[in-house]
Amino acid sequence: MPRSVEIREQAKVKHALVGEILRLAGDDRDFSKKDVLEKLGATDSADAVKKWQALNAEAHSLFAQAAEAEVEEDIQAYQTRDEELKRPKPTATARHPAGKLEAKTFGRMFVESEPYQLWRKAGLRSAPIAVEVPIELKTLVSTSAGFAPDSPRTSDVVPFATRPVQILDLIPTDPVNVSVVKWMEKTTYTISAAEVAEGAASPESTYVWTERSENVRKITDSIPVTDEQLEDVDQMSALLDADLRFGLRQKLDSQVINGNGVSPNLRGILNVSGIQTQARGTDPHFDAIFKALTKVRATGRAEPDAILVHSTDWQTIRLTRTADGIYIMGNPAEPGPLNLFGVPVVINEVLTAGTALVGDFSRYARLKEKRGIEVMVGFSGTQFVEGKKTLRADMRVAFIVRRAAAFCQVTGL
Repeated sequence: MPRSVEIREQAKVKHALVGEILRLAGDDRDFSKKDVLEKLGATDSADAVKKWQALNAEAHSLFAQAAEAEVEEDIQAYQTRDEELKRPKPTATARHPAGKLEAKTFGRMFVESEPYQLWRKAGLRSAPIAVEVPIELKTLVSTSAGFAPDSPRTSDVVPFATRPVQILDLIPTDPVNVSVVKWMEKTTYTISAAEVAEGAASPESTYVWTERSENVRKITDSIPVTDEQLEDVDQMSALLDADLRFGLRQKLDSQVINGNGVSPNLRGILNVSGIQTQARGTDPHFDAIFKALTKVRATGRAEPDAILVHSTDWQTIRLTRTADGIYIMGNPAEPGPLNLFGVPVVINEVLTAGTALVGDFSRYARLKEKRGIEVMVGFSGTQFVEGKKTLRADMRVAFIVRRAAAFCQVTGL
């Protein structure tokens, strides 16, 4: 069994225990209950909370180790394959370059250069001599009654307070060279395997694959600017370029969650038919999110790798206290874990307040990039004679959800 699988199984055991303790504590989060103390081997409520926090952190650490182990195993498999491909055939004759190649650093090339050597031989090492000349002044010269000092503006530019890109890093991106992305999804999987008597007919299973598709969509933005603005401010071109690129990524960041799928919009996860839903109802926040994790695992047969929570909802979770006033997610003097039941939490404002999203983003969500962000400059209308230009940025991308049931929306938080 691969090491990553072993670690993930250990993490699931810890994860289940974390949820079990919350269930035993009840809706009032009474960590002084006998069942809770016995389960954790704790002496009192405060000790129980500390041990629960440690258990939650251990579950999160194991999930992280499993992910790292999977990456290491993939790298090892690629390296093994590469070594096999590089191995010469028995009849091949390897040719090696003659002589020894030596790479020189920039510093070494500098000190070996002719101008530097000439400077050293000339011995130009003395510092300039400062001369002080006393001058008697009858009128005080100051900045207010003399020569006003020059106060140039710094190059620092304070950005506008706007939502950063918060979701895209969770979703893998693949290049495509088509305008419609198509793939096959197994939609019927009826297994009829059974024991039969000698000579009896074998049962028949049923497998059906359905073609799915998503169109590549374009996201674009532009801004007009005068020739003088571009020529007189050195950094203006770079600032506009960066702002246009960021704006496209911010829009895409929102579309992968909230896009309604009506052309020219992408279809975001929340609008994909078949994703699961878990209503909080009267459940505590912890319980509702844990039930969503269970649905992703038990029904979606996926392993959730992120919990998306709106910042105000995370505030409610982070400030949750036991019946006797102890903060469950850690003392206010501590940073506290950014995970629930061992699964990383992504705090964001892409989701609306009161809604969370649990899912296996790395395996069952994909961005298919036809063309990355390009920034172009051109003329629109009468701009040529007016001394203006337009900077236009756009990208073409498709977003697909490979398995809808691998995601579960939590409502009513």
